[in-house]
Amino acid sequence: MLLAATVLQLPTRITERVALLTYGSPLGRLYSRLFPAYADEPALREIGERIGWRWINLWRDTDPIGGWIFASHRPWEAKTVTGPAGTVDRRLTDPQDVVPAPSDSVPPPILGHWPCESQEAFSDAVRDLTARLRATRG
Repeated sequence: MLLAATVLQLPTRITERVALLTYGSPLGRLYSRLFPAYADEPALREIGERIGWRWINLWRDTDPIGGWIFASHRPWEAKTVTGPAGTVDRRLTDPQDVVPAPSDSVPPPILGHWPCESQEAFSDAVRDLTARLRATRG
């Protein structure tokens, strides 16, 4: 909620230099249901528009708190969100594998809401957003 409130109050000269990387975000899963007057889909779309859709949200099916904001992008679901909002959410596989690595005897952990800074997907998202910010500066 703090993220949403902050972005909605920033002046344009600042939002032009903002990109958002969220993960495990409760904005879509919890807050849009609990506080629809403040975090409904139009409000979330306004956040995206204000920052030029420089927003990536990483999420996992195993996260009990966070989730997708606009679209789950599950392979078996029909694509229902188009346009820039459809590019915000990126689903992370969890666990990353179902069998232990050859050098281990313990299956990979289920990460759930645990931060993902060490995952390659996080680094990819940072690089992607950095490139988008540089592109807007010309």
